[in-house]
Amino acid sequence: MPLTVSDGEELRIGEASVKVEGRLLMLRDLYTKKEFRLQGNVEVRVEPNVPVHVPKQLTSCVLLKLNPPSLLQGVKELRLTAPYELRVVAGSEVVGYLSPFAVKYTVIGTPSEGVICRFHPSEVIDGLPLGVEAFIDLGVSEEGPSLIEGVVLEDVVTVPMKYEVGEGRFFVAYGPVKTTRTGKFLLVPARTALSSLGVVLKSAANLNFLRGP
Repeated sequence: MPLTVSDGEELRIGEASVKVEGRLLMLRDLYTKKEFRLQGNVEVRVEPNVPVHVPKQLTSCVLLKLNPPSLLQGVKELRLTAPYELRVVAGSEVVGYLSPFAVKYTVIGTPSEGVICRFHPSEVIDGLPLGVEAFIDLGVSEEGPSLIEGVVLEDVVTVPMKYEVGEGRFFVAYGPVKTTRTGKFLLVPARTALSSLGVVLKSAANLNFLRGP
């Protein structure tokens, strides 16, 4: 179930804020500042969403970058921290998307022919440590030792996502999904056979990442 924000309340999750004061609905994060006038009995709801809209919709690819990299041996399952967004609904209308985190982008491949991906620093976790609000469960099929620098989700929209609510916070779980080894990265491929990232990976010997602003 989503979180509701009533008159006189403010919901703050990370850098995101949703506040209702009088008849005014205010949305804030590092990239958004919106206000709406509420007329009548309009319910305001907030729910998690895949991270593809903030600050604007550029890509559905997400790179989870590990620092430091991880060396895997005999590992069949892996859990990494992950990003998410907040979708704000007033009545039956989606009025905005907010990000609890700072948003970065990167390019996989060359600047002219590469693929834009959302860049998010991640870490390997066991269980659900205190403070972790979102994670993804991955299946690892490779045998033998593997040096992994991160995970590429080619289309995060197609990755299963569910969530729970507790103490005014969301706990978001992606997956489980299977991965394939591509260089020093694990890839969760898109469901479509002809994907732009797949073409880049087939033509590139290595993965090059250019950090965005």
